[in-house]
Amino acid sequence: MATAPDTAARTRTPRFEALAALEIRDFRWLWLNALAFFIARGMGFVAVSWLVQDLTESPLMVGLVLFAQGIPLALFSLPAGVWADRFDRRGLLLIGQGASIAATAVLVTLVLTDAVAVWSVVVLAFVLGTSQAIGQPSRQALVPALVGPERLMNAIVLNNMVMNLSFVIGPAIAGGLLAVIGFGGTFFVQLIILALGVPPLLALRAPAVEGRTARVSGISDVREGLAHIAASPFIRSLFVVTAFTGIFFVGTYQAILPVFAEDILGVGELGYGVLNAAFGLGMLSGSIYIASRGEFARKGEVLLRSLLFGSVILLAFSFSRWYPLSVFLILAWGFGAAFFMNLTITLIQSSTPDQLMGRVMAVQALAFFGVSPLGNLEAGLVAELASPVAAGVLGAAAVGVMTLFFLTRPSALREAT
Repeated sequence: MATAPDTAARTRTPRFEALAALEIRDFRWLWLNALAFFIARGMGFVAVSWLVQDLTESPLMVGLVLFAQGIPLALFSLPAGVWADRFDRRGLLLIGQGASIAATAVLVTLVLTDAVAVWSVVVLAFVLGTSQAIGQPSRQALVPALVGPERLMNAIVLNNMVMNLSFVIGPAIAGGLLAVIGFGGTFFVQLIILALGVPPLLALRAPAVEGRTARVSGISDVREGLAHIAASPFIRSLFVVTAFTGIFFVGTYQAILPVFAEDILGVGELGYGVLNAAFGLGMLSGSIYIASRGEFARKGEVLLRSLLFGSVILLAFSFSRWYPLSVFLILAWGFGAAFFMNLTITLIQSSTPDQLMGRVMAVQALAFFGVSPLGNLEAGLVAELASPVAAGVLGAAAVGVMTLFFLTRPSALREAT
């Protein structure tokens, strides 16, 4: 694994410790690309969800479009992980960014010409999900390769922090633009921001994969990555928890939030954007706290307690009818989610060699984002047949029971440091 000189570490004040990994040139370029990509993604998440809600007024259809955007992670994450360990990781990121730009350009054209329909949004959502599936394992695998082990946790937190920041800025931009210039203008701004992410990728110097050898087949590559996961009891447990969280937290949140914003809280597209931004701001605050705190023990137990906290928050949000309280609850939920996201990736990457990093991170993306489309459909169906409140309560209860199972018995995950 590549390492970087750490001469600045001796003179760096605690005030700047949270930004330590940004001293590394190529990590800065990767970080700037991620900032543009995820701001655009945050905008698209809000705008596409609201577009479908506006076209259909159906929670099930919102869930279906989110399913179409998320299912490529289930279909393509493992092949993309193999490619990330075989080929140029920067090149794979450029392919993914290019596909996102093309799909967004088509969506802009359809909206501005009044030719948009739900089926076309479903198809384009699938393309956008595929672009993320292609690039995400490479993005995650590049982080430890660029920064070295002494700054790994700081770099992971900063990498997640940019996603959190983008989910503050992206939804806020989208909510404001939707209210002022409508869907066409909002998607056009999203297209421009995606294009701004290309120059940092062109400037990035991605190191070759360490320990890369000739492979017999893609299947054998996948088997090698899965064998590494199977050999570690705490990683196995972590992936089970991650999949459960992807279905009942991520899937539920994505499907019911636009319905809550319009039908229960009555705050419209701007209020919906603020709710999404509150979650991102909470995650950003949590990530800053973690980055400033540095290393700490019993990461597995902290991770599980953050999930239990999230279950209580989701349950409270499901019954809230006062918009300021709902915003505060979403903010708190995001703060707790930052611990889960950052600690999950830290625990995985700190025990995975570089030549397997792409495949293992692909499985992590599959376990979290790849299964969330199932949660989109489940929550959308429950909201359609029963109520959005029932969908929220079911998600909170499912994750809460699972978390208590791991917290109240000896487990490799709970004891992980």
